[in-house]
Amino acid sequence: MTTHDRLTTTLDGHTLTLEVHGSVGSLANDEVLLEVDRILNQLKEGAVSGVIVDFGQSPYFGSTMLETLRRVWNELQLRGGRMVLCNVSTVGNEILQIAKFDQLWPIVASKDDAERCLKAG
Repeated sequence: MTTHDRLTTTLDGHTLTLEVHGSVGSLANDEVLLEVDRILNQLKEGAVSGVIVDFGQSPYFGSTMLETLRRVWNELQLRGGRMVLCNVSTVGNEILQIAKFDQLWPIVASKDDAERCLKAG
């Protein structure tokens, strides 16, 4: 498990869980940007086939988080992987809908639902 102020990652088999902490208006923190680069490098290694992004600890996020999601998705998609978002707040759902990201990935209520969604293929 890798933890930073805003992101925690856990690898379980071929599934990487990315937990977002706090209201993420900007991920411009150098340490967090390094973590995003580390996640992308991990995806490039090919061991990860599914990503769960858990927003349970983040009531709000902004455009930089949307860009992070896009970057992770682009890398994962190259390898035929899947991504599922879970525990998204009402405001977070609105942000995803406005960006039309709700059309790219399943958004489910819980991490258990996200794991089932990835397993269902």
